[in-house]
Amino acid sequence: MILLDADVIIELERQNEKIIAELERLQAEHAEMFAISPAVYAEVYYGNLAVPEKAAKVNILLEKFKTLPFNEDSAKIFAKIKFLLDKKGTPIPISDLITASVALEHDSILVSKDEHFKRVPNLKLISLK
Repeated sequence: MILLDADVIIELERQNEKIIAELERLQAEHAEMFAISPAVYAEVYYGNLAVPEKAAKVNILLEKFKTLPFNEDSAKIFAKIKFLLDKKGTPIPISDLITASVALEHDSILVSKDEHFKRVPNLKLISLK
């Protein structure tokens, strides 16, 4: 499974040809489906509430992806990573920590433009520019 971060979904919404091409390449290489976390769903959905016409299009886009659950196991992973990163003084945003935890729980590859995911131990990450 390949988990997409909110910044990637936003680029898809903007029809960024470079990101679309990169995702097509990844899907061909990995032959896996794309998914999102509940945090990504919430971030993208929230970001479009102010413009109803835009929100309808975004809802259609979001429904194309399976939303992997954030469950008790994901919550334990979340807590351990948050504790570790806070202890080091290198926290990351809560929504991104949820997404990383879901990726780890489901043994998924996370695709993001955010560099701070590199601080999450054992996370399989593909960083896009």
